[in-house]
Amino acid sequence: MLDVVALILFVILFPLSLLYVHGCERLKGKRK
Repeated sequence: MLDVVALILFVILFPLSLLYVHGCERLKGKRK
């Protein structure tokens, strides 16, 4: 069960973290 939960969390959080980093880069680009 723990493996399944960890996999689900990874699948959900990994794309969110990528979107967050991409959004921060876009904001920095707009400010400059």
